[in-house]
Amino acid sequence: MKSALLVPPLLLILLEACSSPVYLEDLTRPALAWNRARGLCGSWIAVDADGGLWRGNDGCENDNGRSGLKAAGKGDPTKVEALRQAFQTLPVNAGPQRSDCLGNLFTFSRWTAATKIESRACALGSSYDDLTGLEEPHLTVARGFLALP
Repeated sequence: MKSALLVPPLLLILLEACSSPVYLEDLTRPALAWNRARGLCGSWIAVDADGGLWRGNDGCENDNGRSGLKAAGKGDPTKVEALRQAFQTLPVNAGPQRSDCLGNLFTFSRWTAATKIESRACALGSSYDDLTGLEEPHLTVARGFLALP
């Protein structure tokens, strides 16, 4: 009887191990993403076209340019729409480079079927979610991501 209870959790572990990773470019579009680079480490939050939330951690010293993402539920439609509206205020393909920010850079991206648009700002706080020194309109977008579950 005990072995029957172990089968579902073991099956879930095996299925997760055998599943293909999901990358930003795999998300339904338009997708919104926030890459939070701190030194040689990074972390992602993304929202796909259907309001699905995705989170990923580049770990450290990962320079392959691709972050594997894990599903993190569904965003409240009102909050997702507010985030999409806030993205419209960001400067397009503008902002400092990572080296200009001593490696601490926030990159906000909008991926459509045809393009990827970025807006960048230096991250001055001490952690991924620390928005100290972040100015508008980037501040509103970052707060929008953090408001999602």
